[in-house]
Amino acid sequence: MHQRVASIVFASIVAAALLCGACATPTPEVPMSAPAAAAPAPVAVDAGVVSHVDVVGGTIAIEDHGGDGPLVLAVPGFGDLRSEYRFFAATLQDAGYRVVTMDLRGHGDSYANFARYEADDAADDVVAVLRHLDGGKAIVVGTSFGAAAVTAAAANAPDHTDRVVVFGPFVRDVELSMPMTLLVKVLFAGPWKTAAWVAYFDSLFPTTKPADHAARLAALKQNLGEPGRFDAVRAMMFAGRSRTAPLLSKVQAPVLVVMGSKDPDFKDPAGEAAAITALLTSTTTTT
Repeated sequence: MHQRVASIVFASIVAAALLCGACATPTPEVPMSAPAAAAPAPVAVDAGVVSHVDVVGGTIAIEDHGGDGPLVLAVPGFGDLRSEYRFFAATLQDAGYRVVTMDLRGHGDSYANFARYEADDAADDVVAVLRHLDGGKAIVVGTSFGAAAVTAAAANAPDHTDRVVVFGPFVRDVELSMPMTLLVKVLFAGPWKTAAWVAYFDSLFPTTKPADHAARLAALKQNLGEPGRFDAVRAMMFAGRSRTAPLLSKVQAPVLVVMGSKDPDFKDPAGEAAAITALLTSTTTTT
């Protein structure tokens, strides 16, 4: 539901937007997969310094990739790892930013057995990480479920957020498409759930796959097979946005909304992007 950030196309879009000081909510129609010839060969960011931040009920794993420029904190979607941003982080590092990625609660190297997995809990985690980093106002980036976390964090902690970027954002309660409804109700409930999720993940790359795609699938399968990990994924699948969606109109920071025009998670991706934009108070411009 969220891995399209792995596309170098998205990283390039956001890097350009941040460099030009984008202060808007444009919603460009970005294809889920660009022709191979149209995208430069991605180079993943080098491994950073991994540490843990104490939050209510457990700890959150973060990876600081370094850099002396403005802070960028990137939050993945549920069912994925912070390595989702490996190409994105490298692009922004090259542009002069300090990049930190984090695992959602219950995911990756974060504590595996939190009591709650609501979007507002993830938002509180984002704020806790920003305060821990003490890097001034940061650019917060979120994908899918992570988008709900960063927008709510921006509303709750405006003194810690400078700009917001969201990819394929699930920031409000919307009716799932029929394929997604079937996936949630059937594929992710039985002993086959981890294999089903990895197969779904793989399906999000119908044409061009990253060079490290097989290794990514293996790492994701291993992590989600650990005790408690898929419980977190399933909880976030059913988590509502009743406490975070109302915060969209309170976000003071400029927001960039990026939605794939063929995003399978939404019946009408362009319409959903437009609806989200309408809920935001930022001035809209075209870049």
